[in-house]
Amino acid sequence: MVATYDTTNPYDSANAYDSGGASGGNYLDWLAVLNQLAGTSNLGENAAVNAYAGTKNLGLLAALNSKNGTLGTKALGISAVCNELAGTKNLEALAALNALAGNSSY
Repeated sequence: MVATYDTTNPYDSANAYDSGGASGGNYLDWLAVLNQLAGTSNLGENAAVNAYAGTKNLGLLAALNSKNGTLGTKALGISAVCNELAGTKNLEALAALNALAGNSSY
């Protein structure tokens, strides 16, 4: 099954991508960690993830899958792609990105 991504509408990462498993850790929120990974500051989440992934106008999940090389028919879910990028397993997506950025001890 090929995932279809809506790249025109903004998203709310706190609600759309928070599976509840990252609370209580030493980590940054979505906006901060995406800017950190991209080496940018003050970009919105969508702009930061596209800068990090080297893509344009993709949604968060599509940009992360592109960075991971799993866009299209091989696309992964948010937690899976973040864990692959970070080299971690079974972490919530935000926790995995923070691990990738060096913001946690996962």
